[in-house]
Amino acid sequence: MPKGVAVRVRLLVPLLKSDKAAVSHRLTAAFFRIENTIIKIGNVDKSLTARH
Repeated sequence: MPKGVAVRVRLLVPLLKSDKAAVSHRLTAAFFRIENTIIKIGNVDKSLTARH
């Protein structure tokens, strides 16, 4: 399992246990933060591999 997916799952577990309305809001915010981080990491990886 890729590291990003494991992190996502780990973040989802406590969210699912809390209040439903708060969950959907925090889930959305967390999801976009995670996606942006993955994109940034992907871009860094691409630029690093391009140099070699």
